[in-house]
Amino acid sequence: MPCLELELWLDLLAGKLGSSLDSYNTALPEFTPERLSKLEKTILTVIDDIEKLRRTPLVSELRSRGKFPKGDLLRTPLIPANAPFGGSCVSGQWQRNS
Repeated sequence: MPCLELELWLDLLAGKLGSSLDSYNTALPEFTPERLSKLEKTILTVIDDIEKLRRTPLVSELRSRGKFPKGDLLRTPLIPANAPFGGSCVSGQWQRNS
């Protein structure tokens, strides 16, 4: 499924699905550039806080005991938001390029 979603976004960006991308206001009607900038700062702060929390002794101990359910942000390491993506989508699954 992730590949299909990516294909949809690429088609939208290429203008293959109509004219909703003809202007900034129709492409992102609820998000001004200022709002996107503020959202980016908030998200990066949250990601940084989660990473700091993951490094605490308590969270480390709980993780080693398997106390976090699948999908919990404290269960697995986060990839920094500014890390380059080194993967490809094959048969609907993301795969890491070596």
